[in-house]
Amino acid sequence: MGKKKNKRSKNKLKKDKRKQNIVNNPHFGGLNWMDKEGLYAILPGEAPSEEFFELWTENFQKELRNSALWNEMVAKFGEEEAEKLLKQCQVQLRK
Repeated sequence: MGKKKNKRSKNKLKKDKRKQNIVNNPHFGGLNWMDKEGLYAILPGEAPSEEFFELWTENFQKELRNSALWNEMVAKFGEEEAEKLLKQCQVQLRK
C-alpha cells in the first residue's frame, strides 16, 4: 500500500510541475497569431486568473529583455525609451 500512495504522490508532483511549466512558458498549445496590434492567442479552457496574466507578462518581458530584439530596441531608442516600450508589452484578456 505504501508504494501506491508514494506513486500517487509522485504523479501529483509531476502534474503540479507541468502546471508550473505552463505558467512559466508562454509558448504552449492553442492558436496564436500576430498583427499590427500585437500577438494574440486562443487557448482552451476557462479564462486564466489575473495572476496568470501578470506572471505571463513578467515572463514575456524577461524573455524580450534577454533577446536580440532588446539590443535592437536599445540601439534604436536608447535604454530609457526601450524600458518604456517594454512596460507596454503586456498580456491581456480581450473578449
